[in-house]
Amino acid sequence: MAFLTENELKTLQHAEIITAITRADDTIVPMMIDESIAYMKGYLNARFDVAAEFAKEGGERNIVLLKILKAMVIYEIYSLANPAKMTEVVKENNARAMKWLTEVQKGNVNPDLDIPDPDDDTQYIKWGGNKKKENHY
Repeated sequence: MAFLTENELKTLQHAEIITAITRADDTIVPMMIDESIAYMKGYLNARFDVAAEFAKEGGERNIVLLKILKAMVIYEIYSLANPAKMTEVVKENNARAMKWLTEVQKGNVNPDLDIPDPDDDTQYIKWGGNKKKENHY
């Protein structure tokens, strides 16, 4: 079983709408799920063990992470059909999901996700600094 299945998307969108948009092609939604997971990993992999998180199934999964993924997949499904006719709810859910991922990446939000093994050789460097100050004499 995968981290998210097409059947679980019905909590955000009716199955018949997903079927109509994808024209009953059973390969589209799993590809969109995989693409969205890969996208999420880019935001989360510096701080969390994403391989362990996305390998979980059923009740082991983090429900917030699952909800964010569902919002992203539904947005991608609607983008397939006609982005101009996308509902505001879908747009808002995706914007909220992207904001959450950005805040997690910055360290402002700390979800209950698995932390990587400290003995792991992978090192991530966070670049940046304080805003430049202007001094006047």
